[in-house]
Amino acid sequence: MRSRDLSETPNSMEALRADFFGLDTNDCATNILFSNVHTDHFVEERRHLLEMVGPELQSHYDDLGLEIELVDMHYGTTVDPCYDAELFVDHLHELGECHRVSMGCFFICLVGDKYQPYVLPLTLEKDSFQSISTKANCNGLNSELLDTWYTSHDQENYVLQQPRDITCEEWLVTQKELGSIIQSSAQEIATNEIDSPTALIYHALAWSALERQFSHALGLAPGTAHHILAVVRDWEGLEEKHADYQDLDNEGHIDTKQKEQLKTFRNRLATSLPNDNRIYFS
Repeated sequence: MRSRDLSETPNSMEALRADFFGLDTNDCATNILFSNVHTDHFVEERRHLLEMVGPELQSHYDDLGLEIELVDMHYGTTVDPCYDAELFVDHLHELGECHRVSMGCFFICLVGDKYQPYVLPLTLEKDSFQSISTKANCNGLNSELLDTWYTSHDQENYVLQQPRDITCEEWLVTQKELGSIIQSSAQEIATNEIDSPTALIYHALAWSALERQFSHALGLAPGTAHHILAVVRDWEGLEEKHADYQDLDNEGHIDTKQKEQLKTFRNRLATSLPNDNRIYFS
């Protein structure tokens, strides 16, 4: 299994430099947040961004008074923050702050061969909750788990209950099952209602955490696509059943639905971002 790190991909520096080209404002700040699937180890890529790309950019733009800070969403973490829905919302807020204060690139999206993990929605509208619950029940999934963890006080929105009196390990198991129920049900509903106005709602409910971050960044303001950089990596000779680098189903085989979702996401990157803002390597 072999991958080439960003130090062998000079396009990363050129793409970032191009995004800052022409800035002549003093006392500017640029925060660049970069994110990837927690277990899809972009170790060398993240290290290169923090230790090489960031300092080199700072040195290059010191004379302009431009302060550059790279923010690694997974720095120092052992458990994927995406398993904490409230923390994930905080990360989206941080992404918005990076966009607000930045003069150029504010988000680097690192995409590998893995689409998961999925982050639970904090709220579900009544119609969405009922449709997902019905679909889950029809497919023989544990729809009662939805009733346990999502409650409604106004009969309009169902709110995710925060875990209490449960260990971290138990919550991770529960969260993954809940996520699988919601994501698979929403994906099937979106496919069946492709021409319905609500199809987009269910498509969004089926997005992985990384695609949700990308969508949030893309929708912050007109023209943000020019300030987002996507780095897409393909492993060569990746062994099957390597769960850290690809999505597997409960039997340990490649999850074809997640693989298709990843393909759709990659196509979306290609159609949403300018050519110069996409870097591909293997």
